[in-house]
Amino acid sequence: MSSRKPGYLLGILLLAALCTAPHLIVAFNLATEAALMRQLPFQFNLDWNRVVQKGSRMSHTPFARDRFYYISHRWNLQAIDPSTRNEASLNIDVRGGAFRILTFGSRLWLVGSTEAHELIDGTFQSSTMSIPNPWVADQQRFLLDGEPVLIAKSGLQFAISTFEAGAWVVTQDLLLPDSQREIVINDMPLNFQKATQAICINQGDRVHLFLEVDGWMLYREGLDLQAVTGTSARRVSLPEEPVSALNAANMEGGPAVWTLINKVSIADVGNNFTFRNRSSGNKFGLLLNGQPAALIVDGSDPATMVGHLFRFDGRQWTEFATQTFPFGTAAIRTVVSQDDQTSFIVATTSTGVVHAYEVDAAGVRPTPGNREVAIVSVELSHLLLNAAVVLLIVSILGGFLGVGTAFLMWFYTRPDYEFGMQRIRLARIFGRGAARLIDLALIGLSTAALAWWLTRHLDWLSLAEAVNLRLPHPAVQSATRTVWTLIVWLITCEALLVIGQARWGLTIGKWCCGIRTLQTSLRPCGFARSLVRELIFWVDVCGLLCWTPGVVSIALTDRRQRLSPIPWSWMCWERKR
Repeated sequence: MSSRKPGYLLGILLLAALCTAPHLIVAFNLATEAALMRQLPFQFNLDWNRVVQKGSRMSHTPFARDRFYYISHRWNLQAIDPSTRNEASLNIDVRGGAFRILTFGSRLWLVGSTEAHELIDGTFQSSTMSIPNPWVADQQRFLLDGEPVLIAKSGLQFAISTFEAGAWVVTQDLLLPDSQREIVINDMPLNFQKATQAICINQGDRVHLFLEVDGWMLYREGLDLQAVTGTSARRVSLPEEPVSALNAANMEGGPAVWTLINKVSIADVGNNFTFRNRSSGNKFGLLLNGQPAALIVDGSDPATMVGHLFRFDGRQWTEFATQTFPFGTAAIRTVVSQDDQTSFIVATTSTGVVHAYEVDAAGVRPTPGNREVAIVSVELSHLLLNAAVVLLIVSILGGFLGVGTAFLMWFYTRPDYEFGMQRIRLARIFGRGAARLIDLALIGLSTAALAWWLTRHLDWLSLAEAVNLRLPHPAVQSATRTVWTLIVWLITCEALLVIGQARWGLTIGKWCCGIRTLQTSLRPCGFARSLVRELIFWVDVCGLLCWTPGVVSIALTDRRQRLSPIPWSWMCWERKR
């Protein structure tokens, strides 16, 4: 029976306070954070910007000289070979400068807040280079006459920025045909006023220009530039002065400099997803065997993205290959090798998995090497690790509370109970805890085994992509069926516990530990009382996070009974068999 001695009461309350304090502190902090943020403080949500930052370095790091470059956590400059996906250190320490890597064509800089260095002949030499603001994509940074320049949309023009006197300055505009009228190119009337994207690719001292106009992609070699106010006039066409598209003859379908790449307008779907500070569109310029090529991605959503590859023979464009990108592809990036013979496509999914492809005259093929681990896997690993730490802390606190309470109950109380002529011994707290843990372990292991069997053929990556992008996929339907099956299984297991205690006062765990659940009349518990006991169990243990309510109730009641919202269920108790 429960002791009425002050030492026993104070000891139980002190143990409860010590073992519950960490839970209360964490709960208070989470509640405060939720109140300030007006949302749940813990959310499992993947956003595209964070995926790019944490995902494969091939998806966003600068590219030059056939390598992707990044700075490792040890402050060494690292390079990734796209053809093999092998990483190697350049043995260059960049500690202490907070440097960013900047590439233009084949030139590479390390730019810090107060200093900059350019890689020349394998060594870094001092430079005055600065980071462009805003940042532009790979194929909008190129070399013109060997010097770094940027091209970006500015109003109705494409502005050319050059680096002068330690700063980026708009000095020229890209000169396009008359934007006030439609111009016929390859039998297609186009209005250059609707140009939205310009891509420039270096090939030695030549510049290849790809222009997106109203969903169509155009190509020409060389640039026509006009000076803006306050700068000297400059006109550049490489390698030789071509027949200008500004010539009236070309506007009427003569020997045009501009050529139309795609014969069918392809919807712009790629811009629904963006890299941080750069756009990931669905039209890209390439070089194959020293000749211009283009990639145009078709598809209504990331579930069905198909890349169409075109190449130019000097007169017309022909499609020579297609590539279906993985489900969930959210951004695509292309880079060109230094010898201009091959190009590479980097497709990144919404969960951070990167697929790389090498493109040459023979077609498209995936590069060897392992794919990067999905961000969702990293997030789940962190979640499981945190859950394991929480479980360990809860177990330590619960064990300390159980040992302390058991000692106080052994010292201050007697476990005897009498009903009529019968005399029995009440169950100890260790036995009751062990019985419950056995029941929970059996339910947990059986549920895990069933879940493994049901999901052994499930495409987990596609499921993660579909959930992250909110897209339909067979994996989602399979996962939904699995979840409902597991819910039915858990309800069945709980029903068996209730029925076993109601009819015989036993569960498998109680049978193993020699414990039965009976009324004070020593009769079986009954269905209603057993059901209430199981429901209140999750209140006793606060969802398995804190065992204090149930332990304190057992310690302070005469018949070692747990909590109950109604008096008649207090008649249900446990005894040693």
